Amino acid sequence: MPRRFNKVFMTLLLVVGVLIPTAGIGNAAPQAAVAAPQAASAASMEPYFFEETGHYLSGRFRQYWEERGGLYVFGFPRTKVFREQSTDGKEYLTQYFERARFEYHPENQPPYDVELTHLGRELTAQRENEAPFLPAPDVNYGLPDPDDVEGTACEGYFAPTQHNVQGAFCAFWDKYGGLDNFGYGLSEEFDEVNWADNQTYKVQYFERGRWEWHPEYAGTPYEVLLGLLGLERMEKVGVPQAFRDRETSPPTAAEIPGGPGNPATPPPVTPPPAAPPSVTFPLRTTGLQYGFNTFLIGNPGGAAYNQQTLARVNEANFGWIRIQMVWADIEPSPGDYRWEIIDTQVNAANAAGLQVLLSIVKSPDWISPGVAGGLPETSGDLDAFYNTVRRTSGRFVGKVKAYEIWNEQNLAGEVGGEVKVAPYVAVLKNGFDAVKKNDTGAFVLFGGLTPTAVNDPFIAIDDVSYLNQIYAYNNGEVKAYFDALAAHPGSASNAPDTRFGEATGECPPAAIERYGSAPGSCYSASPDFFFRRIEEQRAVMEQNGESGKQIWLTEFGWASCQNLPAPEGYEYCQLISEQEQAQYIVRAFEIGRTDWASWMGAMFVWNLNYQTIPTIQSTDEKYSWAVLGPNFGARPAYDAIKAMPR
Repeated sequence: MPRRFNKVFMTLLLVVGVLIPTAGIGNAAPQAAVAAPQAASAASMEPYFFEETGHYLSGRFRQYWEERGGLYVFGFPRTKVFREQSTDGKEYLTQYFERARFEYHPENQPPYDVELTHLGRELTAQRENEAPFLPAPDVNYGLPDPDDVEGTACEGYFAPTQHNVQGAFCAFWDKYGGLDNFGYGLSEEFDEVNWADNQTYKVQYFERGRWEWHPEYAGTPYEVLLGLLGLERMEKVGVPQAFRDRETSPPTAAEIPGGPGNPATPPPVTPPPAAPPSVTFPLRTTGLQYGFNTFLIGNPGGAAYNQQTLARVNEANFGWIRIQMVWADIEPSPGDYRWEIIDTQVNAANAAGLQVLLSIVKSPDWISPGVAGGLPETSGDLDAFYNTVRRTSGRFVGKVKAYEIWNEQNLAGEVGGEVKVAPYVAVLKNGFDAVKKNDTGAFVLFGGLTPTAVNDPFIAIDDVSYLNQIYAYNNGEVKAYFDALAAHPGSASNAPDTRFGEATGECPPAAIERYGSAPGSCYSASPDFFFRRIEEQRAVMEQNGESGKQIWLTEFGWASCQNLPAPEGYEYCQLISEQEQAQYIVRAFEIGRTDWASWMGAMFVWNLNYQTIPTIQSTDEKYSWAVLGPNFGARPAYDAIKAMPR
């Protein structure tokens, strides 16, 4: 088939464009409406409007798009033309498409005045040591390069990058632009999860794209499709919403690449976009971030409840929420993903303009059988965990800003019955790698440790002791696998400024009755019972050369139940009035903002709204920590949080 697409073939492609994943394009317009650009001269530079995405295609970008494969190769335009910084540090007129990013270089002669970003190379920059990307021998025994073998069994070898190409991938490369359009191969063929639909396909990366083999279209021209790398990059660099929004008027002369009104040095477009961010490790927040641990309903029937909950987060002027993703619920059997719960919650938070911290916990029963919720330990189980986290991070690029890998793994009940260091390091490593493969700008947190005052691995390991063991394991290997340390200070009934050795140890009547505790002996016998215990965790970090990393308090607060029954083990809630709960939380934030400013990244109150859960009982241990009462009424702590200085 000739490389220039004819009108009939373009119409066929439009049908597939409706069927294949297109990351939310919406309902397609009648075929003739999209096919119309091909009816015009190939040299046409007039703006053409795509109703599907609300963007114009014009000038040299339109010519290049039509002559090099159009919709099939590049997809729909997803931004207007705007100026963006390129890899050479200069700004050029730029436009994003589903599968590509175009730059206009007026200093070059056509056809080289339009350049395609090396999206394949850019998005695989950290993958050179993975097996498919390692140099490969020429298995095609010196056959000609792919662009010289039209009409034969297509196979070839890219000597500059040392990779093979063959079969349908080779034929596609040859027919639709070859080296000019796609560059050299960067990998061999291998199986990979597609971030757009979370399905696994055979893929191969090239400098400017990723081929995907779709067996559901076998025997048709659509058996090979390009990955949506333009959309991936657009999300990763955070293209401003102003350039994504639907265009309400045709582009100006200065916005038409190569048009008569476009000078050699185009004037700036207002507002100018931010340059693509550089991602470093470890990531750090700018200033203290404020969040709530929040209960949300994970089905459409909870929409009104979720909206009311998130409105209360915004009313408090907090920017984050923390929610848990229970792996056992998401993947109840291998490969059977049930996304509704977490999709509903994350999408609701995003619609409310909030950042999400996702805490990933509890293995399904088919992992390490007989150990409910335990850490995966075998290589196969770790692979399964990696795959699930990678699918999750790919699904929520731009929607989930931080991932906490497991929860309170120094408690035996959270890890399958026995606290061990090595399995957690392996889980953290797989979680870190899986998140960063899809979203290098997302925070990965070491799972929050809880103070325990116990050192029995079949019950719990004290948080500071556990952290020391973690850093000692395998010469500090763990340092490479997290951006920030999460922590859960357990303050019992002690005020945030009270330190170990200063407390009176008052016992509530329920504790005396249940445990035979003597007055003066409660909640003062160990440093674990104090908010500033976190400073001891911080000291361990600094002793191990980790002063550059932050700590996030992903759960902290005080329980108040003076007029409620005390849950077993939480009798101290009877010692704290609602007014004291409010004072303590506000003071804790002040400590984080001032005393700990150099290393505190974010603080999440435990919790916002658990008293509003329709089925919860007042004897549930989570109930008395809430800062909202039943029916979303404010307890004193909520009002104090709203009014506190930032």
